Amino acid sequence: MIFLIFLGEHRDKKKEVDPVFMLDFISSIEDPRIDRTKKHSLETIMIIAICAVICGAKSWNEIEVYGTLKLEFLSKFLNLENGVPSHDTFRRFL
Repeated sequence: MIFLIFLGEHRDKKKEVDPVFMLDFISSIEDPRIDRTKKHSLETIMIIAICAVICGAKSWNEIEVYGTLKLEFLSKFLNLENGVPSHDTFRRFL
């Protein structure tokens, strides 16, 4: 699986990115939330949102619906023991 994304100075060019690289990159982002308030990891929130938008989601509700519909698949790669983040979680975090 390869994602096509826009990166930094290459905004005008599509660049192929390995999903493992993408997850490593997202993991390197500092999470600004207080530890005790974290029900979902930053990686979980970002990966679901990115995948949902790539698949056409245009709202926080649509991102949540995407996560719910793809729960079984996403659970293979992400820790979803607390379920899919709510649309409010996506809105607050992103």
